[in-house]
Amino acid sequence: MWHMEDVTSQLDYWNQAAASKTFSHPLDVGLLQKYIARDAYVVDYGCGYGRLCGELHQAGFSKLLGVDFSGAMIARAREGFPHLSFDVVTHAGLALPDRSVDAVLLFAVLTCMPDSGGQQAIVADLHRVLKPGGIVYLSDYPFQTDARNLARYEQHAASVEAYGTFTTDDGALVRHHAPEWFDKLFRGFTREAATEVEVVTMNGHGSTGYQAIFRKAASRHL
Repeated sequence: MWHMEDVTSQLDYWNQAAASKTFSHPLDVGLLQKYIARDAYVVDYGCGYGRLCGELHQAGFSKLLGVDFSGAMIARAREGFPHLSFDVVTHAGLALPDRSVDAVLLFAVLTCMPDSGGQQAIVADLHRVLKPGGIVYLSDYPFQTDARNLARYEQHAASVEAYGTFTTDDGALVRHHAPEWFDKLFRGFTREAATEVEVVTMNGHGSTGYQAIFRKAASRHL
């Protein structure tokens, strides 16, 4: 199911990054509350050090689970938010029953899984665990238009599966996406909302982010 080389080859990087990186994709709690109640079961997939779960808990959400591939990130999350639940997710996918989750946050996760097949496997697993009518709140990176990023795209274009994939100066393999790719990736969902947001990357660079709400079909037979 999973392209394990895309996960395990970067685990050392993310385990080391757990001690120092800051993630800042903005969470619009008001937007989320348009689609789910505060007693909804929310999973933060790729939760890092637990920032978003902490924000949701502060906003009154009571049923939260954060998961991440990086054991060091999960350890930091448990230390920072000992009252919340966090688990390591493995190549087997989420250890959750089918149709058991109301909403999933997917913040800056696809950028860390550059392989299209790996991304599709993640979305398929999210579709499995979401209840009919459940949502994914996506925040990720579209193609950037500044000279710095355009140069990185071109530098790596001949050696990567998807244009927009590159290695950062400190060694992270990441991907920026064509806007239409998000709709293709979530073709089993309906896009309910979409917007651009300003983001500061984990290495301190200003960037444009893409956020969207994707809803799973209400009928469990689709």
